[in-house]
Amino acid sequence: GTLAQQVADQHDTLARNHQQLQFLYALSQRFLHQQAGSAQLRQLLNDLQQLVAVAELELCLMTENGVEPYLQLKTELCQTTSCQQRNCQQCRQAPAIGLREKDSLVWRFQLQREFRHFGILLARTTPDQPLTEWQQQLLAAVAAQLALELSLQQQQDQSCRLALLQERNLIAGELHHAMAQSLSYLKIQTN
Repeated sequence: GTLAQQVADQHDTLARNHQQLQFLYALSQRFLHQQAGSAQLRQLLNDLQQLVAVAELELCLMTENGVEPYLQLKTELCQTTSCQQRNCQQCRQAPAIGLREKDSLVWRFQLQREFRHFGILLARTTPDQPLTEWQQQLLAAVAAQLALELSLQQQQDQSCRLALLQERNLIAGELHHAMAQSLSYLKIQTN
């Protein structure tokens, strides 16, 4: 193309990159101030769908052992029904590339941090419009950010439980000490 067309293409690319960076920054800030609940995750999916312009997005969060979903969310425009199998092994083991399923291509982005598997971000496209490289990169980055957030939430929950147990042990020790003193006092009085 002409120089004007090259400049216009470069401008479009830079504008899209700017939108992606803004989205990822907003995502990290969103979960900095509040935990990732189902309403926030549903809004995230709808915002992400508008940005990447895919037919359908679905988020499936899995139980601790990663064999069944505990939360399945999809975008408002999503026509496909959520997984009814309640068995996540097939999704966990499937490659991320667009696999043909019925009349669509399915892309799976794992929500994984270290050795913990939190779920899958799933994108469905029409066979004639597969995901571009920038769409795949953005969806992979969102999946990684969600895995990080869920991992941090899990660590925070564990820290709170540990602090609660330590406090209970301290109170139990103080009660035990107070009871021992009272019983010793009573024993002295009876003698």
